[in-house]
Amino acid sequence: MENKSSYYSNALSKYISKQGDSYFTLDILHNDVLLEPYFYNRSKLFMSNVKGEFCNFLYMEPGEITVDNIQSLVGQTVLYQYPSKYSASYHLRFVRIIAVNKSTQMITLVNPASSTPHSTLEKMVSLRHNDTAYRIWMPVKLYTEKMVEMGEMVDLNEIEGSSQKNLQN
Repeated sequence: MENKSSYYSNALSKYISKQGDSYFTLDILHNDVLLEPYFYNRSKLFMSNVKGEFCNFLYMEPGEITVDNIQSLVGQTVLYQYPSKYSASYHLRFVRIIAVNKSTQMITLVNPASSTPHSTLEKMVSLRHNDTAYRIWMPVKLYTEKMVEMGEMVDLNEIEGSSQKNLQN
């Protein structure tokens, strides 16, 4: 699946392609929206002209962390949130979802800026049960295309299935 660059501005796409080891920091007490002063990046690569873009990011709710939903994001670049080992904050970095193992429910993530991708494995259960610490954020357009439309397809299938059962009775 191709990663559509139209989800991100040219300036943010440029940052993503050069992010290296830089990351964003999010205050642990103000973690439901990506706005200053609670959300910041000290990297010299980060340009202030893209800050407003982050207020349009949404995160996946625990009920949305399903194999099918994550599978629909394979190939996409998203903003991945995880706890900091050294401070009372969260770190966020752009990653590309490259695979989902259905049997182990593990997600394989890579840094899209790395020429030699070092993959990270994440348990889907961490995203579901530690939902304030571990999150997948994405632009509204990507969220709408993948989560909302996917949910509508599931709802239509459920409706059609129950209608057929009613007709048989």
